Amino acid sequence: MNKFWFIPLVIAVHFLFSCDQQVQIEAIDELSVEAYLYANEVFGGLTVTRLVSLDSVEATPAPTDLAPEIITDLGERFSLRYNATTKRYENADLMIEADRTYRLEIPYHGEIISAETFIPIAIQNLTLSQTTYIMVEINDFTDLLNITPVDPLDIEWEAEEGAYYFVAFANASSDPDPINTFLPADLPPRFQRQSAPSTDPYYTIDVMREAQYFDTYWVDIYRVNPEYVALYEDNSSGTGTLNEIRTNVENGFGIFTGINRVRTSFLVKR
Repeated sequence: MNKFWFIPLVIAVHFLFSCDQQVQIEAIDELSVEAYLYANEVFGGLTVTRLVSLDSVEATPAPTDLAPEIITDLGERFSLRYNATTKRYENADLMIEADRTYRLEIPYHGEIISAETFIPIAIQNLTLSQTTYIMVEINDFTDLLNITPVDPLDIEWEAEEGAYYFVAFANASSDPDPINTFLPADLPPRFQRQSAPSTDPYYTIDVMREAQYFDTYWVDIYRVNPEYVALYEDNSSGTGTLNEIRTNVENGFGIFTGINRVRTSFLVKR
């Protein structure tokens, strides 16, 4: 599946947070890592940045000569190589599998930066209350007055106790026709929505309000791990401070987490 945005998502800087550790920032010569392992996809790459103290005049470039490895729960080792084009460490032979555990190790300054994550299984028994919507193009105020409401889209799935999910959707085409021609012409061609992580096994899309184009809409339901939820919550709420970085990475900072997603769709047409 192609990613049409990243859940990525909420990382504006690489002072990353999660629930596992809290450390004090003093003199910093530390690395931050960022990797999202999607089930049933080739490993998307590891981003490495260098944290610097707040009084630094300029950022120090992250090293490009590291020797990261990802180790599976079966003992398979995959070396990652730096790609100057993508600016990530990659290995095209590493296919991520659900219900498996992966460990990251990076030798750095005599220590091993490490992190471990489990790849959750996909959601089961996904249902949509409707898959096709008929809507009328709005060209004038008469059309506005004569709008016929349509039902919201209810999405449900079988949840596992304690598991976290979020839903994201966007229209599929790059140049779709707007439903309401009164809307500004410079709207982004891909209208995107993303929910907050939740343990709820359902989500509702207000199609009347949130679908702005005649188009197919991709709907992705993600199952994520607690470290991802903590990252989302800290970035969304502003909790945590620069002298209280929280991370699920040992001897470093950042996030290394597994994700599983299922894609479905609905259609809005004339």
